[in-house]
Amino acid sequence: MRSLLVVICIFIVGLVKSQFVYINTYGGPQSEEGNDIVQTSDGGFFALGSTSSNSDNNNSQVYLVKVDSLLAFEWSKVFGNGTLESGQSIVKTDDDNYLILANASIDNDYQLKIYKININGDVLWSEQYGGDNWDFGNKIIANDYGFLIAGYTYSFGAEQKDAYLIQIDENGDVLWENSYGGEEDDTFKDIAIDNDGNIIAVGKSNSFSVAGNFESYFSKISN
Repeated sequence: MRSLLVVICIFIVGLVKSQFVYINTYGGPQSEEGNDIVQTSDGGFFALGSTSSNSDNNNSQVYLVKVDSLLAFEWSKVFGNGTLESGQSIVKTDDDNYLILANASIDNDYQLKIYKININGDVLWSEQYGGDNWDFGNKIIANDYGFLIAGYTYSFGAEQKDAYLIQIDENGDVLWENSYGGEEDDTFKDIAIDNDGNIIAVGKSNSFSVAGNFESYFSKISN
């Protein structure tokens, strides 16, 4: 059995090493993993990932664990339609709700999926994003226009795996989307916004590699 692992560390200034002050695992009889964590409005935390313990065919589903401010387990919930889904990233919204970014197998393709949930884990709405091929999301963050999603796409671009950005508003409507990269495989893993509002994206690229292998991919994109 592999379970979602929650570890909290204290880092002491001036010391080289850190000390574990809390460690625990959550999950069922099959495999679980954690991919992201966010503090909730009540001082606790949401830990997001995937679980294969809650489906009849052991397909992975989106897995959300809620712990309180003392890291005591409160509840867990599973999201999905029985096909393969994995929770990748979670972000808090201005209205004290949360957006979950997931990757979902839909009609033999993969698409990005957003769940909007409240503090109790109730789904307020969900939307799917992408084209007619495989598309994946790795990270979602808030920005001035709503929320920005980074990942990679086979639906758009040079017909290889291209880095992919989607800008959505607070209602989940797409404002714009674009692919980035060259003739080989490229992907965005994480994103940030600089002081001028530009998008800073990091990932990996085979298109711009000197040696022909994957290399770190760092991009600055105007928003």
